Amino acid sequence: MSKHTHSTIEKYPLLPKRLINYRINNKLNQNAVAEKLNITQSAYSSLERGKLSPSDALIEKIANMLSIKVSEINDPIDTTFPTDETVGERMKRTRIYFGKSQPEFAKTLGISQALLSSIELDRTKPSFIVFQNLSKLGCDLDWIATGKPGKSLRTHFDEAVKKHQIEKINQLLNLLSPETLNKILKNLQTEIAKTDISTNICK
Repeated sequence: MSKHTHSTIEKYPLLPKRLINYRINNKLNQNAVAEKLNITQSAYSSLERGKLSPSDALIEKIANMLSIKVSEINDPIDTTFPTDETVGERMKRTRIYFGKSQPEFAKTLGISQALLSSIELDRTKPSFIVFQNLSKLGCDLDWIATGKPGKSLRTHFDEAVKKHQIEKINQLLNLLSPETLNKILKNLQTEIAKTDISTNICK
């Protein structure tokens, strides 16, 4: 590859975004695209980050891979994703975006690879913990959960948080003796009786 004095971002400002869009839409990791272009994964990563300027030969390969002309590389990009995708498919897109394998991304999310695979296959819904860790990565949780960026996730998270809290409470209650549980129940009934909440739930 010949040396250049300009970075990708200066000569082809939209190339990094176009490459990322191509990779995500085709559900490929960085290594797979690098192989298509016959370059190293490290070099491809630099292209996506706008840190490497491609030679004329490489830019021709890139244009052919993208099915466009070199002169069209800086044209506006359609970055919209299919609206009929499932949560699992959007989770997979997210993983691919970060360039991680299932074992790597599962570790990042604090879950097993088997569970992540099940989520990507839409056999299991992402848990509150998964969304929490996705949030730490700066992911668009609205899009992952609903496919519609900007849509409120209040209902989704209210349900997720409630389920998470109930599971924690159940774990704690399982550690208590029947006598202690009865005392707790009586205390709850007393507190509920002080409010407008019906005591039927404690019968």
